[in-house]
Amino acid sequence: MLFTKNFAKRLILGWVLGSIGSFMGVYLSAAKDFPTGASVVCTFGLMTIAAGIVKMLFFPTAEMRARLSKICGRCPGHLLLVRCFGKEKTDTVIHFFSRFCPFCRSYRDMKKQM
Repeated sequence: MLFTKNFAKRLILGWVLGSIGSFMGVYLSAAKDFPTGASVVCTFGLMTIAAGIVKMLFFPTAEMRARLSKICGRCPGHLLLVRCFGKEKTDTVIHFFSRFCPFCRSYRDMKKQM
């Protein structure tokens, strides 16, 4: 339920990621001479952590957007832009960076709601 609520999509995503994780674990086991079971389990653990990070950065909830917005407002890069260019030009720069940076995107979205 991390990326979709549709049962069929979850099933397909689970099969695909399960196959990739199993293959990567067995490959790691063969390449580095690690125990196979431990390699597969650790690979699935790393994939779970990576999925959580992807979810947080690219598909944040409203609560997470508020947290990301606060982080961007305190970001050293953001504060440096405000000092160098002033508040108005900084908002223009953040609007540009919001295409790439999820923190700036959340900050921009929160500013629009105010």
